[in-house]
Amino acid sequence: MADKKYCIYCGAENSVAAETCVHCEKDLHPKESLLKDFLVERVKDELKGNIQDTIYDAVKNFLLSHLYGTVMTVSIVSYAVVATGVDVLADNRKKHIIYVDQPIVKVEEISQEEQKESISIKTDTDKVIDVVMSYVECFTDYDSNVAKIKSLEASSLYDKNLNLSSLGNIPANVQIACETPKINAARPIGKLANDLSKGNVNYAQVFVDISVDTYNRLGYYLFTLVKDVNDWYIVETMNAQGMSFEATEQGARDKVAMYQQNGKMSDYETYTNAEYREFISHRLPSSYGLPTSYEFSLDRFLPHASGCLNIDLVSSGMSPSNPRSSIGSTLRSRNIKFVEFELSEDNYGDEGYMGTQSWLIVVGYFDSIWYVVEDKYLGVTVKEGL
Repeated sequence: MADKKYCIYCGAENSVAAETCVHCEKDLHPKESLLKDFLVERVKDELKGNIQDTIYDAVKNFLLSHLYGTVMTVSIVSYAVVATGVDVLADNRKKHIIYVDQPIVKVEEISQEEQKESISIKTDTDKVIDVVMSYVECFTDYDSNVAKIKSLEASSLYDKNLNLSSLGNIPANVQIACETPKINAARPIGKLANDLSKGNVNYAQVFVDISVDTYNRLGYYLFTLVKDVNDWYIVETMNAQGMSFEATEQGARDKVAMYQQNGKMSDYETYTNAEYREFISHRLPSSYGLPTSYEFSLDRFLPHASGCLNIDLVSSGMSPSNPRSSIGSTLRSRNIKFVEFELSEDNYGDEGYMGTQSWLIVVGYFDSIWYVVEDKYLGVTVKEGL
């Protein structure tokens, strides 16, 4: 190889002493940058679509057509800079450099100053996590950050369901753990995400654990975001703690258990606004348009009861053919999975057992989430003499 060299234009073999190519007669020692000329020529007329993808392809094809006699891999790194002499990426200022595994092709050198000023091109995954992290951190001082919070939320063009404010001001040492976001997933979770998917809107969903330390979880949320041009905005913050995202009978049972556990003793306890919102969040949103009805409420315990024991749940099984509830037939006709449960609670007071109350609670599976669709009071069996 030392006594031969190859023409960079046609690839013909030449002696090391030759000045012009024996095949195409072009200069074997061009002073100008062929890579630069190649890119400039391509940019003038051909780069009309996705400039980033096209410049990648153009540069890659150039290298592959001029790296001969050696097997190597070519990688394109999206956060460095190459000077082509043409502002090929216009206002985006996203520029690239090509690296090869062996120093066969000389790429225009980048100064340290240019490297420091190079722009990191973040993926949508990175952007979604950044927005969520910034949003949650704003709640360490909610009153001071109201304007910033609003700037991270989607515009009025979208329906929104934002309830993170129920946390109030969270501690400054809050720990935020984001799971990997799912972007435009084939299986959206929740009605709002399902509507976005049907409307061909770019959306993302990510589960977020908010805690102070390992033993003090403040909340577990499902964030839904929409993409507007290049930026992501939050449209929903759904409390995901205790939710079951599988259409199983156990998932339905877990939902009823969470619903029942959110109850408070009306004679002894009161709900905060956040606790009440948590209680009713297990019910089917009115936006589904179904005729829901609820009797399981704050005053469900017997007067002067101080607690309940022997809680029992009896399941109908998945989508019973002869539903007991008024809404069961509607759910069956719409092929919506549902389970009916009879919930029984033994109430106790200062003098012991007071009576057993029962409810029929129906849960349905909507957009990958179980919701309480209806609950009906079945009555009470009271101890004789009370």
